[in-house]
Amino acid sequence: MRKAFGKMGAALKITHDFRSHDTGADAPIYLARSISGGFSSGLRLGWTSKDQFSVGVFIGSEFQFDQPD
Repeated sequence: MRKAFGKMGAALKITHDFRSHDTGADAPIYLARSISGGFSSGLRLGWTSKDQFSVGVFIGSEFQFDQPD
């Protein structure tokens, strides 16, 4: 699930590993845009049922949110 909020964007990804029975969630929060306007960097909040919480900073390639017509 992805959503743009003006100058910011967010996404949510839920996962489950059936072998290790580990469930997780990742929520990147896009805070910066590239020159061409796509989201490119921000913070990542994560949680797993085994390792608990994590926070990270990411810088990546440009990412565009699909806008509904």
